[in-house]
Amino acid sequence: MKKVYLITILLFFCHSLSAQLFKIAGHEIGFIYVGPKLGMNFSKITNWTESGNFQNKSKIGYQLGAIGEIGITNRLSFQTELTFISNGTKLDDTSAANFDAKIKTKYIGIPLLARMSFNVLGLRKVYAMGGSYQNIRTGGSLVSNEYNEPLNSDGWRSIDWGLMLGAGAEYPLKEGNIGLDLRYEMGFLDAHISDAAKNRHRSFSFNLVYKFDIVDFLLKL
Repeated sequence: MKKVYLITILLFFCHSLSAQLFKIAGHEIGFIYVGPKLGMNFSKITNWTESGNFQNKSKIGYQLGAIGEIGITNRLSFQTELTFISNGTKLDDTSAANFDAKIKTKYIGIPLLARMSFNVLGLRKVYAMGGSYQNIRTGGSLVSNEYNEPLNSDGWRSIDWGLMLGAGAEYPLKEGNIGLDLRYEMGFLDAHISDAAKNRHRSFSFNLVYKFDIVDFLLKL
């Protein structure tokens, strides 16, 4: 009998679901989107020098993870992510033509962003977003054509925290939405604790995102 009650409740719940979660003033609003993301970033650690001959240059890295977006209205939503990030900085020694060195850092990123969306030029959503992020360092190394040394905990912070701003656009497909966005990240904490000038993460990233409505997906199941 308990199984019958449980099945009845589940069927009623599924029947009550729709692509929108609730209604306000007769308008169906609210949604939950999830999906993967893949991106490329151009990062730098500001003012990072081991001697007066080094210059900081951008390093190419990657981002790979998953996102979740909760919509409050058709315009306002909130987004969080779980992302594996490879970033760092490139070091150019002006006194050695053949010298090539990079500081490679790896993080797990967890941003919390607010998004404001608009309909423009036939695109379903053109949006601006902003918020904070927290990255947890999982590894890293100092690499050159002469050595490869891991970044130990001596002076290297285990977290990075800062501001994230961005904009992008989404286009509806038969199943889900595909989107592309551009983001800028500005760290507020020094990557390495030292008496030198502030050495903080800065990065631009391009991200390709595919999202689908989790409620629609459950209904089809």
